Amino acid sequence: TIALLVAGFGWAKPVMVNPLNLRGNPRTSMAIVAAAGPVSNLLMAILFALPLRFGLVDLAFFNNSSLFPSLPFLLVQFVYINLILMFFNLIPIPPLDGYKVLMGILPPEMSYRLRPLEQYGFILLLMVVFLVPSVLAVLVSQPSFTVFSFLVGA
Repeated sequence: TIALLVAGFGWAKPVMVNPLNLRGNPRTSMAIVAAAGPVSNLLMAILFALPLRFGLVDLAFFNNSSLFPSLPFLLVQFVYINLILMFFNLIPIPPLDGYKVLMGILPPEMSYRLRPLEQYGFILLLMVVFLVPSVLAVLVSQPSFTVFSFLVGA
């Protein structure tokens, strides 16, 4: 994708889920499936922050040389990118996971009223990203940095 050239990484396509295969309340089950992505991002961030947090990897050797990036540099980037992906995907705009989680926890009448927004979700998302970038700072960058600082003990 073009984002790979601009940002250094692309994005994944949504996973197709057959709601008939889910157990229990279909709305709650779909919310749980949608939350799995951001939860996995958080778990990976925690796992790869542990060596930094407990001093198993010395940040004194932090080197961002493009030819041979150091292990501390790679760990920091991996943790931070996973946190950014987690918070970004939790934004409640379709087609992001946050919207699907929100639809699962809202009362059925309210989620039914919001469904027509789905057809405009990608446009809304582009508008937020390009026209109101300060929203991303509040919803993604600041929480990512706060959680990153907590995880690595900085």
